[in-house]
Amino acid sequence: MEASPERRAREAFGYEPLQEDNALRLLILRPGCKGEAIHCILEHGTAADPAPYEAMSYVWGDAS
Repeated sequence: MEASPERRAREAFGYEPLQEDNALRLLILRPGCKGEAIHCILEHGTAADPAPYEAMSYVWGDAS
């Protein structure tokens, strides 16, 4: 049986659950030019001490 897309993504990107209730992840998109590969950095933070950011939301798997 083939692994689900969610499982493949967790395995490929080393997913680890957030450790705190108010924890969040910030995906920092690096500058680039049209046609180039997308480069980014994933940083962890907390809602109590947030860095400046613009929000967008995405859920893997069942959102219920």
